[in-house]
Amino acid sequence: MQLALDTGANAPVLYRRAAERLGLRITNAPPALKASSGHLILPLTELVDLGAFKTQFGVYDQLPGSLAQEDGILPSQLIRNQALTINAEALDVGQPALMEPPPHFKAGPN
Repeated sequence: MQLALDTGANAPVLYRRAAERLGLRITNAPPALKASSGHLILPLTELVDLGAFKTQFGVYDQLPGSLAQEDGILPSQLIRNQALTINAEALDVGQPALMEPPPHFKAGPN
């Protein structure tokens, strides 16, 4: 599983294609649950063991034609107290992955 580390994300997200490829159980949110302004309610995966900790991922359906190559997003706040090992020889320093905003995203005033 390849995750993009996102300093601005507030929740871990897996793209549906990755969650299905990994065989993770996906549970939809209760229909009565409503999102507050600027937030999404996503289906959740079962608890996933990432080695240093366990977490659930929101499952996001990518837009058709998405160029993202990673399997999802991991917020930096989840790993702030974890020791990380980076295999620099395996890093791909080419073009960064492009991400699309959620389907109903509207940018607010700056």
